Amino acid sequence: MERIDNRRRRDLQAREYMNWFVPAWQALTDDERWILETCFLHEDSEVSSGELTQRVCEHFLIEKSTAYRRRTAALEHLAALLYGK
Repeated sequence: MERIDNRRRRDLQAREYMNWFVPAWQALTDDERWILETCFLHEDSEVSSGELTQRVCEHFLIEKSTAYRRRTAALEHLAALLYGK
């Protein structure tokens, strides 16, 4: 019985998290989502941060400094949507 209660509690927590996170994620622009997915949600743990930044540079045809600014801006936008500003 306790395992069922724990499972229900975790399910409720997961649903609450998704109800909080998904609307903020969807409010980002396509470019912001792509940047955050590329920089933080990649599957290959062997890829360095520099290589991920290079992917952003190549995708948008921009310099590294601009890629870093766009990544920071996307993170700040997501944080503002999640936590308010």
